[in-house]
Parts: sequence; C-alpha cells; structure tokens
Amino acid sequence: MHSDRIPLPVSHSCLGYFLAGKSVSGLVSKRNKIPGLCCSGIFLQDLHAYRVLPRMALAHLHLIEYVGEQTALLIKMVPEDRRLATAIILVVWVSAIASSLIDNIPFTATMIPVLLNLSQDPEVSLPAPPLMYALALGACLGGNGTLIGASANVVCAGIAEQHGYGFSFMEFFRLGFPMMVVSCTVGMCYLLVAHVVMGWN
Repeated sequence: MHSDRIPLPVSHSCLGYFLAGKSVSGLVSKRNKIPGLCCSGIFLQDLHAYRVLPRMALAHLHLIEYVGEQTALLIKMVPEDRRLATAIILVVWVSAIASSLIDNIPFTATMIPVLLNLSQDPEVSLPAPPLMYALALGACLGGNGTLIGASANVVCAGIAEQHGYGFSFMEFFRLGFPMMVVSCTVGMCYLLVAHVVMGWN
C-alpha cells in the first residue's frame, strides 16, 4: 500500500534539527548574540531542509542508482588492460561532479554497493580498494565545486553574509570549481600512479 508519509528515521532527524534550531533561536533571542555562533535557528532548519529534501527526492526518483548503474556499464565496456585506469578516472569525476550538485552522503552510500558488486564480478576482475579510494576522493573534493556542494559551504556563506561579506553562487563557483578540478586531477593522478603503474592493490 502506497504511503506519502515521511519515513520514520527521516522524520525523527527533521524533528531533532527543528528542536535544535528552536533552542538556538531561543538563546539568540535572549542574549541577542552568542560568541562564535552567527546562525539562527531558522537558518539551521533551512540548512537541514536543504540536505534532507533533495535526498528524499533523489531517492524517490532513483537518480543516484541510475548514475551508478551507468557508470558500472561504462567500465565493463572498456578492454581489460585499460579497465582499472578507466574505472578510477570515471569514478573520481562522476563522484566529484555529482557531489558538487547533490548531497554526497546518499551518493556515496549508493555507489559503495555498486562498486563492490563490480569488483566481485568475475568478468570484470577489478580490485576494490582503488575504486573505494576514487569514490572517497571524488565525493569529498567534489563538494568544493559549488556553493551547494557541501553543508560547510552553506554555513560559511550564511555567516559571511551576516558579517557583511556575502557572496553569490556564481562568485563561489568561479573560485570553487577550478579548485575542485585541480584537486580532483591531483588525486586522480596519484591513484593512477599508485594503483595502475605501481600496482598497489
């Protein structure tokens, strides 16, 4: 039977952040200012909505599963002698670009079983560690690409704006995306040398 109710863990999480936001909001209203804390309860609630609601929407649309399956299919199409290098490059950049646009937690959680199944497939015969390192690097560094790529970016933008140093999405993008490209390229080259050239698998 179809139900539109929010799953219990998500509802508990939302409630927890809502109450935390209300508590902070109450403290701010009493003291007007808390040293080291420059975000209101409303901002905390908005931040949690930014993380939870897209995650629920992507899970409902099965978009992340589709991206993972297509990545696995592309890797399987590559000749065996180039498969590991191709897998590392694909996983790093697919993870980085996806994590710059969506929450990297559900993306990583969805990709882990996809990559494990890929490594356990006898027709593919890829070692698991390079794939996991590629996923970790791409998902972590990809969050630096855009303002919405990581919660820390959103919090920083909110605090900066409250102190008169606000910046737009495009201003962050012009600096953050090139840095993401450079850092992901360095990480990818390291993985290629370590696992393809040196064979540290």
